[in-house]
Amino acid sequence: SEMMRGHRTRHYAFEGNAGDRVRLALATPAETAALHLGRGPEETIASAGAGDGAPATLIAILPETRRYQVQVHLPVAAEGAAAAVPFTLDFERRAAGPPREPRAIRTGETAAGELGLGSNDAAEPYSEGTRILVETYRLAVEAGRPVTVTLESSAFDPFLEAGDMTAIGFASALGNDDYGDGLNSRLVLTPERSGSVVLRVRALGTGTGPFRLTVAPGAAAPVEGAQPDDHDHH
Repeated sequence: SEMMRGHRTRHYAFEGNAGDRVRLALATPAETAALHLGRGPEETIASAGAGDGAPATLIAILPETRRYQVQVHLPVAAEGAAAAVPFTLDFERRAAGPPREPRAIRTGETAAGELGLGSNDAAEPYSEGTRILVETYRLAVEAGRPVTVTLESSAFDPFLEAGDMTAIGFASALGNDDYGDGLNSRLVLTPERSGSVVLRVRALGTGTGPFRLTVAPGAAAPVEGAQPDDHDHH
């Protein structure tokens, strides 16, 4: 370990395969602890901080087969002392399985889901070569009957997309990041023809955790004062 700016850093390493998912969880009473996963000390793939008694937890998809480094940053226990701050570091690794078909959801229903080790992965549209964790749902729609889809999570910054599955993957037709009520996402779908639409749940950044997806009949009124955000695309 090494000392830096009032913190002590512990280093760990493991061999990983491209496409593996890893979960790291750092539990400690320290309020300013942090966890970093990278190809080396200078190149971080994902990071997380501990706070409010919650562990620092990150889930990442390994981009290549190689040796990876994990850094644990912990504050020094007392001023001028090198006493150790207690911590536990949990490590879990899982190979990617075959992709799951979208789950069915109906108008009037709320689905409770989780972005995590068991989620499907997909190409990140805005960063070549990066894989992201996604959960998908299939919704039956009727021509001329609008529905409002809301995605809520307190664990990550949710991003909601609507589109369809094609031979080369998900094709997004509509997306929303923040609709004016915190970080939650909302889409109003106005189907021109009857059929089905695929809803895709993902996080902005590397967040993971539980979420709620609700489909309500009708078109929700726009949020007063809300501005279209840069992530909206049609």
